[in-house]
Amino acid sequence: MARDLAKYPFIVDISSREDIYDLLPDLALMITDYSSLYIDGLLFDVPVLFYRFDEHWYAEACRRTYDYSRDLPEAGRVVTDFESLYEELDRGHCFDRECHRKGRNSQRHQFWSPGLPMSFEVINQHLGW
Repeated sequence: MARDLAKYPFIVDISSREDIYDLLPDLALMITDYSSLYIDGLLFDVPVLFYRFDEHWYAEACRRTYDYSRDLPEAGRVVTDFESLYEELDRGHCFDRECHRKGRNSQRHQFWSPGLPMSFEVINQHLGW
């Protein structure tokens, strides 16, 4: 599926990359399913579109979602089929950083609380870089 989506302009399939964190500040939109990678994108206020084409199966057969996740404010719109994904991309609202900004800000505060040390900065200091 990632290869099929990569044929569209400006969609980059990152599934084969070992490290994608250098891309996060430059993303116009992150399309993901259940990956916690979107939490890293919160640091850069990256708009998110959750494409959960297998949502029912995932919830029943793969693993249950964490209880706390049901109460999180929406960080982005959720779509469950390709037609809806295409419509969201075509309309373009999903690229608007104002859409779901309040939810992303709330989640950023929850997952990246102010005052916590940035892990890479701590590592760099330890290594003397």
